[in-house]
Amino acid sequence: MEKADTTKISIERRTTVIVAEKLGLLETDFTLQSNFTEDLHVDSLDMVEVIKSFEKEFEVSISQMDVYRMTTVALAIDIIFAKYEKGIFFDQSLNK
Repeated sequence: MEKADTTKISIERRTTVIVAEKLGLLETDFTLQSNFTEDLHVDSLDMVEVIKSFEKEFEVSISQMDVYRMTTVALAIDIIFAKYEKGIFFDQSLNK
C-alpha cells in the first residue's frame, strides 16, 4: 500500500476539505484558527463524524485525549501531522 502525501500542506488541505464537507460549510467560512465549538458551533455528534473522517482519510488512530486537544482546525492538523511524523497508523504495514 502506497502512503499518501503526508506533507503538512497536504494534510492541511485534506483536513479543511473534511471539515467543510462534514459541517456543511464552504472552506471560506472558517480559518485554521476557527474553534470547533465556539466559532463553528460543532456539537459532540458532529465532532465524532469529523474525527471518524480524519481517521479514515489519514489512516491514523485519534485518541480521546487527542480529541480534547483538537479545539481548532490548526490543532487538528498539528495532531494528525504529528502522528505521521511518529509513524502512528492503523495499518501496521505503514509503520516502518
